[in-house]
Amino acid sequence: MSIVGSSSVFYIDTSVLISMLDRECRFAKEEMVRAAKKLLYDVKRHRHQLKVSVIALGELLNVALREEHGFTLLEELRELKQRLGESLVLCHSPRLRGDYSDLYSVVNKIVEIDDYLRDSAADVHILAVAILDREADAFYTTDKNILMSKKLKDAINEMRRERCFNKGLKIKPLQ
Repeated sequence: MSIVGSSSVFYIDTSVLISMLDRECRFAKEEMVRAAKKLLYDVKRHRHQLKVSVIALGELLNVALREEHGFTLLEELRELKQRLGESLVLCHSPRLRGDYSDLYSVVNKIVEIDDYLRDSAADVHILAVAILDREADAFYTTDKNILMSKKLKDAINEMRRERCFNKGLKIKPLQ
């Protein structure tokens, strides 16, 4: 549920999440970190809602455990949650009921569109949940294949139309 009627709901993939948390540019490129700060500023200023899936959090935890200085990412996540409060929804993992009951058929449709996506299981699952969230406005990613695929974008909006959602889902780059 969005906080304010006119606010937007954004989903982010793991690379965007890491860019938001990486103040010292240890894990993400400097331009991505700057772009993530801009997105966070917009989220806070306009009271948008940012949904982070349990899958993205799992990938973040993997990086934190594997990399030297990785725990700084978890500390930054805690601070970000304190700053954004209810605007940041962590561990978003909907029940497989209602709009989400056909999550796996949506996953299958996505990978049928682009075989490359079979190797990007985390992004596919995050995107599928965003597609099925009637309040979602945008999915932010750094994945060029997702960003450049007109066929995928058309299929996403068709899936949302089939479900009688009032709006499409924009695929946006972190910039």
